[in-house]
Order: sequence, then structure tokens, then C-alpha cells
Amino acid sequence: MSVPIPDGGIIKFNTDAKFKTGALSLAVGYQPFKLMYVTAGIAKSLFASEVIGVPMSDIDFGSYNVPIIGTVNPKIIQDKIGSFNIDINSKNSIMPYLGIGLGSFVPQSKNVSFALELGVYYVGNYVLEYTLPSGINAESITYDISLTQEQKDLYFDRINSEVDKVYADLDREVGSTIDDINDALENFKFYPVLKLTVGFKAFTFKK
Repeated sequence: MSVPIPDGGIIKFNTDAKFKTGALSLAVGYQPFKLMYVTAGIAKSLFASEVIGVPMSDIDFGSYNVPIIGTVNPKIIQDKIGSFNIDINSKNSIMPYLGIGLGSFVPQSKNVSFALELGVYYVGNYVLEYTLPSGINAESITYDISLTQEQKDLYFDRINSEVDKVYADLDREVGSTIDDINDALENFKFYPVLKLTVGFKAFTFKK
């Protein structure tokens, strides 16, 4: 991802993502007909995500010719910028489930049964939230020559507004993308499931 900065340059981030899916579920079944059954239950979502954007370059604020001192190149080096993080949160950690199957939910006349089930989890909404790099501020600026605080305040006070502009640009760029994704996720409240079940008869209750 590339974000423009005030002096006409760009700041680039290399993004990486890790996702973990799955759920712990509990379901019960009812078989009103020989070859058809329904199931209902709940599941605890194990979904987790980690999306990180790592800066690939420094934030360079250009060269300044300062009286007596000479040319100064203020910048925020990439190691000080920090990374931005995106979390994907589910509003529903507990998900209800409903399914319908063809076949036998449990073995009946034989010791083995087979069934094909089509179901759906209600997952509600997933919402993306982001955290911007913590190092985009005036305190993170480094200078290629030694300067006193008085000299920084006298000649480079305007850089503070440039840093604020970089932060605002990054916030707007990332925020716009996140808003678009969240709008798209509004349409995906259900998670479909197609399941093949093989059942084995372990024991039989006697009347």
C-alpha cells in the first residue's frame, strides 16, 4: 500500500496477514423420515486474524537550507515509524446453526450410516478496525546533523504540520479502504456448510 505525503513523495507499506478459522460446535439431530433429518446447534467461533503493515521506506521531508548550519534533511526512519495493524472482529462469538441432511443421522438397521448435510451458521457481522503507526509524530524526526532544540523550534517548526498531514493522509487512506470492506461485509451474515457424515453404531439402548 502506498500513501502520498505532503512534499510529493509516498510512504510504502508491505502488508502481511495470518488467519485462523474453525469453531467448537454442539448440535442435536432429529430424523422425522428415514432418509431426511434436521440438525440445530450452536458453535463457538475460533476465528482470529492478524494483519500488519510494515513500512518499506523512510518518511523524507525534503532538504532545507538553514543559515550558518547548512543543508538539513529531516526524516522519520522506517524503524521508528512502526506498523499499522488491522483486527477483524466478529460481533457474534456464539453462532447458531441449522442444517438439513439426506441420509441417516445415526445408524439404524445397519452398523454404518452415511449422510450429506447442508447447513448454515449465523455469524452476524465482521468488523475491521485499524491502528495507525505510533511513530508518525514530531518526536520521531531525526536530522542528519546535530541541532539544538532552539534551532529545531526556529527553523523546523513547520514540519510539525507536515507530520500531522502525513498522519491524516494515512488515516484517510487506510480508513477509506476499511470502510469499503466493512460495507461489503454487511452482506455476509451467514456461513454455509456442506458436510459429509459417516456414523458408526457403538451400542444400542434396550427398551
